[in-house]
Amino acid sequence: ELVTAAFELGVRRVEAGCFAENAGSRRVMEKVGLRQEGYYVRESLHRDGTWRDGMSFGLLADEWDLEARRPRG
Repeated sequence: ELVTAAFELGVRRVEAGCFAENAGSRRVMEKVGLRQEGYYVRESLHRDGTWRDGMSFGLLADEWDLEARRPRG
């Protein structure tokens, strides 16, 4: 899994973002253990001319259990 590989390489933080309306991407980020850190209103101008809200997700290395390959807790 990418999150585990990143922390095994010594990365301090993993983060990702998506459009708020993209429920599939949000589920994937939550499933791999990232937590929502931000919600940005009208963050990105989409190619169709409309503004889209964005979300950011992240996790720190000390919050990750490398043995169990999941968030601590």
